[in-house]
Amino acid sequence: MLSGDRRLPGVARARLRVGARGGLRPVSGTGACRYDRGMSLPWLSFLIQVPTFAILAWLFARGRPLRVWLPACSGALLLALAATLAGHAAASASHGPMWPQVLAALSGYGVFLAALGLAWWLPLRGRR
Repeated sequence: MLSGDRRLPGVARARLRVGARGGLRPVSGTGACRYDRGMSLPWLSFLIQVPTFAILAWLFARGRPLRVWLPACSGALLLALAATLAGHAAASASHGPMWPQVLAALSGYGVFLAALGLAWWLPLRGRR
């Protein structure tokens, strides 16, 4: 127990103990929040990207009719979701615990930008 640690309130101090590496971890059975560092969060990788996707979709949609930008942005979003989940599943955690999230975010951003770029370029190619 951490009875000498004055930084933690009494309730939190009673529920935590020093782990093998010196870090604090909850004592099992106390109902405290449990977090497993090996836990993978593929959906978090996608949710973090959503604000950037919204800004890019807004920039793409300006001046275009709804029948053009809505299918393009919806398709790009679905492709980015699929790429994010596939990137997370394909990543090996041997490169570090954050590598699955990094690869998932990079693949999601890349596919979203590629899909919007293709949707921007195809109508321009047809006008020539």
